[in-house]
Amino acid sequence: HIFKLEQAEYEAEDINWSHIPFVDNQEVLDLLCMRKMNILALVDEESKFPRGSDSTLLQKLTSTHGKNALYVKPKPLSNTFGVQHFAGAVSYITEGFLDKNRDTFSKDLIRLLHASKLPLVHQFFKTDFDEMGFKIPPTVAMQFRSSLDDMMEALRGCEPFFVRCIKPNMLMQPTIFDRRLVLKQLRYSGMMETVKIRIIGYPVRMPFASFAKRYWILYSKNLDSGSQDLNKHTVAQIIKRIKVFDGKDWQVGRTKIFIKEEQFESLEILRGRIVSSMATKIQKRILLWLTRVRLKRRRAAAVVFQRAWRTIKQRRWFLKIRAGFMRLQALWRGHWQLQRYRKLRRCATELQPIIRGYLVRRRVHTMVLSLIKLQSHARRLSAKRKVGKLRLELELAREAQRREEMERREAAEAAARALMDEAQRREEDERIRNLKLQMEAEERERQERERSVQREVEEERLQAEQEKESQRIAEERRHIAEERRRVEEIEELER
Repeated sequence: HIFKLEQAEYEAEDINWSHIPFVDNQEVLDLLCMRKMNILALVDEESKFPRGSDSTLLQKLTSTHGKNALYVKPKPLSNTFGVQHFAGAVSYITEGFLDKNRDTFSKDLIRLLHASKLPLVHQFFKTDFDEMGFKIPPTVAMQFRSSLDDMMEALRGCEPFFVRCIKPNMLMQPTIFDRRLVLKQLRYSGMMETVKIRIIGYPVRMPFASFAKRYWILYSKNLDSGSQDLNKHTVAQIIKRIKVFDGKDWQVGRTKIFIKEEQFESLEILRGRIVSSMATKIQKRILLWLTRVRLKRRRAAAVVFQRAWRTIKQRRWFLKIRAGFMRLQALWRGHWQLQRYRKLRRCATELQPIIRGYLVRRRVHTMVLSLIKLQSHARRLSAKRKVGKLRLELELAREAQRREEMERREAAEAAARALMDEAQRREEDERIRNLKLQMEAEERERQERERSVQREVEEERLQAEQEKESQRIAEERRHIAEERRRVEEIEELER
């Protein structure tokens, strides 16, 4: 089938080629199952007769196909016949042929298994259950013919690919290679004919568009692989322009180009060299562009760094000068304040006993007022906390009483409302949870109010101290003014 497809493709593409001889198995297939009165058909026919036996089957096969060169006649007093296959003659013993072909299974036993309730039994005997309606159950030959027809239909409808598995030895051991066994497998599997056809023919075949799309870099730069003018003559001109092929190494069909394996490898090597050269040029351009971009970035960074360094340098010089002036100002102000302090100290020394006594009395009075206010706030907060706890306990007691009443009612109700009661209980739990969350929120709010009260008390204390300080300063100023006035009066009296 594969060899015929290979040669049919050459004929469809109008390729100049010589017919490649190969061993055709069509005659063997005709003998086995294709023609009328084939071996499988005769086996099925003999299986239908009640008095059919293996000896009558052998006689019928010999009388029908005795003149066929591929049929090996049985010897006298022997129940063996043969068929000349591609790999050689194969002998078949007719003993038990009909029984194996019928593959009978008692209908009573099938009905018994069909009445079973086990799904595993139905799964095992599904095919037998499907065949219960047939008057004549299908034989093994019929099933083989059906599967063969399905396989051939699948082969005709798609492009087949095969993977051949070769046994290196019959001992099933590693590192042992039997050349005769491998050569025999290659010959019997048709690999030699396949290799021969591949060597004589053109193993590489590509549509025109695929060929132009892959190898456009080897010829004209203006050729479009998707153009409608890409025909047989255009591809032939392209091949001649590449100068890699000889006249016998390639042929152009109607829609494809056919190339030898060696020339295809040379073409791939040439394309790889050009692609590598182009990639090197692209890399060079990209590296050059990246280097320029990096240089521009570094230059801009250097300018920014220089500007920042100059700014830092000028700022350091400015800060140094400002620090000098600040030290000079501090020295002058310190000298001036020292002189002022010495003058004020003499006056303040006389006023300190009076002012200290007044301040102590004022501070004690303020502290007493603050303590009284703080006690009132603390008592108020404690009372609020107790009231909140009492409210919570009262609410919990009411909730507990309410829950007990509901449970009494639920105990009296029917089982049909069990789901509704569960929903109500969940709702009550949610309410209690929300109530607890609300109480926690109130507790946090209470704590927040306590903190705010403490802050207010602290602010009032600070305000009172500021007022005392301002009053003390005002008193000091007043006493200083009075001292100055007395000093001036004394000076006037002295003058």
